[in-house]
Amino acid sequence: MTANVLDALRALPTETNSWADIRSKDLLYVDKTELILDLVSNHKRAFIARPQGFGKTLLNSILTELFRHGDQSFEGTTIYGKWNRPLGTKVISCNFSGPAQTTASGLTALICKRLVEACRQAGFTEDVCKQLSLPITFEGFFRQLKAVTREESLMFLIDDWDYHLLVSLTVGWQFKGLAKVLRQFFAEFETLDNVEFALVTGTLRYSGGCPWAGDERYDQTLSSHYATLLGYTESELERYFTAYAQATLQRKDELTEDFCTLREYYGGYCFDEQAETKLYSSHEINAFYAQLWESDEELNFKFFWCTNPSPNHDLVALIAKHKPTDSTIQRYWDGDTWFSRAQLAACSTYDQLSFDQLMLQLGYLRVIAREDDSKSRGPRYVCGLANGEIGDIIEYALDLYDEGYRHYIQCD
Repeated sequence: MTANVLDALRALPTETNSWADIRSKDLLYVDKTELILDLVSNHKRAFIARPQGFGKTLLNSILTELFRHGDQSFEGTTIYGKWNRPLGTKVISCNFSGPAQTTASGLTALICKRLVEACRQAGFTEDVCKQLSLPITFEGFFRQLKAVTREESLMFLIDDWDYHLLVSLTVGWQFKGLAKVLRQFFAEFETLDNVEFALVTGTLRYSGGCPWAGDERYDQTLSSHYATLLGYTESELERYFTAYAQATLQRKDELTEDFCTLREYYGGYCFDEQAETKLYSSHEINAFYAQLWESDEELNFKFFWCTNPSPNHDLVALIAKHKPTDSTIQRYWDGDTWFSRAQLAACSTYDQLSFDQLMLQLGYLRVIAREDDSKSRGPRYVCGLANGEIGDIIEYALDLYDEGYRHYIQCD
């Protein structure tokens, strides 16, 4: 392949989730701003759960930029010229991820520290940040925040809300203790009366930690309207990646043709309650086509889902804890695992997080079809493995477990 072909392609955002980086480095961006504007215009609070690699952190970065600086850096996107909110809004954008905490006091201290840093990034003075950092409790932090922001509106963006739950999935007592901390955080958050917009994103739909999960007033996870907000659709691949696909064919013509092989290995994710919208993980697609800048030997289908910048759970450990039977795994392969609408929406207790539930919420299973029950008991959803990559990942994890790769696993 000639250098001119690669020079004509935009580099892909494989190592950043920052809107500023995407713009400053002229990286490819698949435009989601029409739905972003719709979300902000029609909802005061929203909760969205997706597996890793679907662009949740980038969504938070985009919203932070819009609320703070308007649409001046969005030329060429749908939202440009349509954002009419006042500039300079205080945006408290906070990521709850690592280092992993195992105790309630540790998680409380970490979140309080992150909140203060988010306030500093939002433009609060150093004196105010010192006041906010003195009480290492949620009650104290929000009491101080209310005192210093009585006359102004706030935006809250919380990403990876469930990170510490994900790393504790196999340790029940630890999971429950951390979930209690998160419930306390959201309970204190509810005391704020000057929040103009709030978004909570993560992986788990677990109302035992975040009461917005499964609450139809806030939870947009299963919304057909917002089904394409995160991840890439087939039409977006055709619009934005056709030139990348053609360049790939020039390198290795056995890899893909009209996205067919790509679809089988990386496509097929589905989250909406109508079971209509099929998606690709944006991280997987970006990582696959980023191989164009590598050698021919490196260009291949790989486990890009496992190379996400922030992996946050251990499949081998989950297998060790739940010990799924051969028939359970076969149901996944056959697309013969069923969920009710309530089961699809959220879980409220640790005991409800069965192996099936975890495989669905973590992204190993996808919704294949919706079947309406003739006895009016509500729809049922048939689920199976998301795609070929996920099938290979599960087989690999099962092999590791069968080979005795268990010495490091902590379970109940």
